[in-house]
Amino acid sequence: MTHPCPACACASPEGDAAHRIVDALRADDLDRAIDLGLLDDIACAACATDCRDALAQARDARRRALAARERYRDRSLRLARLQR
Repeated sequence: MTHPCPACACASPEGDAAHRIVDALRADDLDRAIDLGLLDDIACAACATDCRDALAQARDARRRALAARERYRDRSLRLARLQR
C-alpha cells in the first residue's frame, strides 16, 4: 500500500520510502526516521522541490550531528588517555 507524502501530498509509489521518512520526521520520531533510512540517499522524484529539499536538509543535519558526536567521543578518549 502506498504511503502518500504528508508534506506535499505526493502519492507516487516510487517515493513510498521517502514519504514514510517525512512522516516520521513530521511526527518528531527521529529514531523511526533513521530506521526507515533517513541517513541513506532516499528521495522521491515526484515530490515537490521544497519537500525534497526539506528531506535532504534533515538528512544532512542528522549526518552533521552524528559526525559531531563522533568527534566529541574521540576527543574525550584522547583527553582520558592524556590524563592517565
